[in-house]
Amino acid sequence: MGVEYLEFEQDGETVLSPRAVINRVSHGIGVDHEGRIWSLTHIAQPDPENEDRNAPYDTELLRFEVFESSGALLGSLPVPETCIAFRVVGDRLLLAAPVRTRNLLVAANNQLLVAEYPDGTQALLAENSHLLGPELLEIMQLVEQDLAESGRGEVAQRLAQIQEQAAAMIG
Repeated sequence: MGVEYLEFEQDGETVLSPRAVINRVSHGIGVDHEGRIWSLTHIAQPDPENEDRNAPYDTELLRFEVFESSGALLGSLPVPETCIAFRVVGDRLLLAAPVRTRNLLVAANNQLLVAEYPDGTQALLAENSHLLGPELLEIMQLVEQDLAESGRGEVAQRLAQIQEQAAAMIG
């Protein structure tokens, strides 16, 4: 792969400038309850020629690296195949769910929490019933706990109500 150039006009002349190449270093950083630092680190760069921005990340290019609060590397872990992102919640490492669950979580953030309860939320859940599953309920519970612990009790309570609706639909 050769150097790419940007072409632009300056004072009536064409000027070529090398295009900056940006390497990805990390896809997220979190700190757990003991002060350890978790990083979803790129160990290789994706092929820019074949990269589909809407496709999930190739987890072979990523590793979890865990550091002491002082910065010393404790070790690294492989990234599960379905992991697209992560969040540290207390003593838990919450991995983003598979794409089918992620789609409903996006709906939860953008629609479920603002929909009229109970009829509006019930309708949205019914519309997406094929996406409901135990992993979604677990994620909703963890997010609810995180919201409650961060002083957002009203939103946490609403999410708990929606979680109960989803659980009832799953059976």
